Amino acid sequence: MFQFIIQACLIGLGFAATAPVQASVLHIYNWPYSFANSNSASFPAKDPFLGTMVCPALTRLNLMNQKSEPSLLHKVEVVPSQDAKLTTWKLTWTPDLKWWSGERVKGEEMQQFVEKALQAYPLKHFQIQATQQELSIHWSKPPPIGPYFLNQHPFQRIKDQKRECAGDYREGESPLEYVHVDGKDPQTIRFHAPDEERLEPFLEFQFASDYSAPTSKQLSRAVMDCSRPIDLPFYSVVIWNLLSERGKEPSFRMAMTHASPRGALLRQGAGGLGSLVSAPIIRAHPGYHRSMLVRPFDMAMAENLLNRIGYVRPHAERFFKDARGEHLKVSLASPAPTSLIAQVLKDAYHRLGIELTYLSDQRRFEADGILTTMTVPWPETSLLKLLQHYFPEKTPFLSGNLELLLSYDKSLTFEVPDFELLKKIHKKIYDQELMTLLLQHRVCLKEQGLRDLPKILIRNPDWFKSIILNNFAHSATQ
Repeated sequence: MFQFIIQACLIGLGFAATAPVQASVLHIYNWPYSFANSNSASFPAKDPFLGTMVCPALTRLNLMNQKSEPSLLHKVEVVPSQDAKLTTWKLTWTPDLKWWSGERVKGEEMQQFVEKALQAYPLKHFQIQATQQELSIHWSKPPPIGPYFLNQHPFQRIKDQKRECAGDYREGESPLEYVHVDGKDPQTIRFHAPDEERLEPFLEFQFASDYSAPTSKQLSRAVMDCSRPIDLPFYSVVIWNLLSERGKEPSFRMAMTHASPRGALLRQGAGGLGSLVSAPIIRAHPGYHRSMLVRPFDMAMAENLLNRIGYVRPHAERFFKDARGEHLKVSLASPAPTSLIAQVLKDAYHRLGIELTYLSDQRRFEADGILTTMTVPWPETSLLKLLQHYFPEKTPFLSGNLELLLSYDKSLTFEVPDFELLKKIHKKIYDQELMTLLLQHRVCLKEQGLRDLPKILIRNPDWFKSIILNNFAHSATQ
């Protein structure tokens, strides 16, 4: 779609499917998550879908039923005592929980892991006891978090100076390769650079920029043929500098959103392969506030908002002027000022009467905003760290809403998160127009040499795993 987006998002994967006699390989290209690319590779533990197969956490958030649940664990229990102040968390697992090497997970290993994970929180007043299949955390005071804080910590150990997890797939001998831990049925997951030759069977995740369509109409027709679009928590966005002379004004930020042709970008630049949203939250998430409608593209509304804060455009003049009589100039920092999206924004603002200039990404703190791609953690959709990254803590928005943001993050550590808090965060971001959301991205899943792909729901944490298992099952019958 837009070059600077693709640079951040495009990566390649290859997966192997199993046959009972010989290994079959399922090749995957353009995997949209950022654990790997053609130049370097990092461990995919934080990948929301592949990570669950390679290095899963002990527990996970499942948006299909809108609550957290055991993953590697067999059971998670919160056991209150007769004294309301005392609570015990019990984590149990079966003898089938093993490391990649085939060794059973020991109680002391589980205890070491949980103790280390708890270090991320300034907590006291607890004791941990472990047997070979159960770990208990005894709290002498009610803890401010719940046991599902483990969702955020891939279960792993370091042995012989190497990482080892308890997923179904382990690191292989070649770069970007994973092999099923069951040696009897060797299943290999092998990753490929996006430009490598397609080998069957394969899955390919196509962005709009991957379509060879010379016109926007042909692109739209090609995208319309996509039978399996997949939402991604990636957003093309202008994040406004709340400390700049112009960016600090809510009416200015709303005017810029009304002047941004988001629908045209979606249709012409992406062929419709995306979605317009009013906050950096996927619509399918239970925390998306559906009453917060996307602001329309409306140049007249944009002009009225600018008039309210003192910008005027004299009759027959091209540009707005400020109180000093100077042209209204807006600056955006961008790593790709010549990209399609950057040029479309520049043209739109020029039509409104605003002179837009682009600064290097290194000068982002001097600019009125940042044109960038933002990735939001999935499935949690925790926005606190992202907002802290882009907005200084002294800004009124962060200082005024820090408790709300923290409360939502804390709720994610309990079995049933409070998604109403996320809706409140959505409304706060919307009312203040902290950012102009240009596009939430999607990819189209293409396949070759596969049959009967299961239905894909982004809320299902196992949608990708089910495709892999389905392919293996099909291979085994050949």
